[in-house]
Amino acid sequence: MSEKPWKLAIRFYAGPIQRDHIKSKTTIGDLNDYELISLPFYLIGQLHRLLSI
Repeated sequence: MSEKPWKLAIRFYAGPIQRDHIKSKTTIGDLNDYELISLPFYLIGQLHRLLSI
């Protein structure tokens, strides 16, 4: 995320739907601030629909 200008990241995993605000530092000390949306694997086919809401 630190190399891209986007402020939204999406991951698919085996847990529940979750949205987190992430604040971290890169290895060179720059601030990295973005939203992480975590979705369960069964919603992979619904990603386009979910992002249009």
